Amino acid sequence: GSGKTTLSENICKTLNVESRVITGNPEWTPFDTIGGRDINGVFRPGLVTNSIIDCWRSLKNKGMPAFLIIDEINRANVDLALGRLFTLLDVKHRENPLIESTEKLSDDFKDVLIKGNLYVPYSFRIIATMNSYDKALLFKLGYALLRRFAVVDMRRTFKFEQNPQGWIEKVKNFIKERKSCDLEKSIDLDMIDKDLRNLLRHEYNDYALIDKDLQTTLGNDGVRGILGRLAKNLGLDSQDILSLIYKIVCTINEKLSGYDAEITEAPIADTIKFITVSALLDENWASQHLARLLDEALSSYVAPQLDILADKVKAENLKLLSIKREKNLKEILEEISKEMEDYGLIKFSDKLSKLARGESIL
Repeated sequence: GSGKTTLSENICKTLNVESRVITGNPEWTPFDTIGGRDINGVFRPGLVTNSIIDCWRSLKNKGMPAFLIIDEINRANVDLALGRLFTLLDVKHRENPLIESTEKLSDDFKDVLIKGNLYVPYSFRIIATMNSYDKALLFKLGYALLRRFAVVDMRRTFKFEQNPQGWIEKVKNFIKERKSCDLEKSIDLDMIDKDLRNLLRHEYNDYALIDKDLQTTLGNDGVRGILGRLAKNLGLDSQDILSLIYKIVCTINEKLSGYDAEITEAPIADTIKFITVSALLDENWASQHLARLLDEALSSYVAPQLDILADKVKAENLKLLSIKREKNLKEILEEISKEMEDYGLIKFSDKLSKLARGESIL
């Protein structure tokens, strides 16, 4: 009752894309969502596949994609029901077909096939709503699924505030004082850049960023160029935004060392993409709101990877987990939470604080 479905539909209207709404069902199987062979051996599309077909036809006829809205997604066992689409929710894997010609495809959608195969458009999106009410009746979504989505909390008092006063000086000091770590060296920025630049099919009006002009600008400037300009707008060195992201993660990983919870490359890459595309949409606005953008990115992509710590806090509280450090996990998380709050990352700090109380954030 918080307006999730209405918001999802309004997002599509704002982007000028059509959408269809389906409601999660606990009885869904891959046959219902993706499809399968009928009694004649012919492949018949399921609910999600039909939306993918709609998207291709909309790209062909209108030059814009069509989206799918899954209402109450956690009423379905989505990890099971999405089947082969699970991997293709990650846009960079969509050069691989969802359905191959060897599966004896129906003539009903041959107009959207590429070399006889059905692919998921780079511009296709699933917007899903979920709630944590009636938990006994709902499925829990795994982290592998959630990291393929940006997780947006419904907050009635939400304001996208500008960078706090003195924030830039704090950032400069943080970058100067904090150490780098091996994880920073393992982030392949060229691969991130290539992913964003090359996810397109010109001949089908299919662009990962949806808008052709945005995709062209990204192709010309690249991730380094866009983030470099954003940094210079704030009086920072060209590499400082990347250094800030890396060192936040390195700081957290160092403090949580030994608890089998580590922030890895994928959510960091997602955070970099989030900031890059935000700057691409409106560079001046992104400069003024970088603290909040970073807060949203870390909350959406990084925090969920630490959810396992909630159970460890509860285990420590029950004396089921031996403590071999000066501080227990609750104290460490509270310390990190306070530090992130000091750097203007309010939402991310709140999620860490919930983990410190033993509460799941997924």
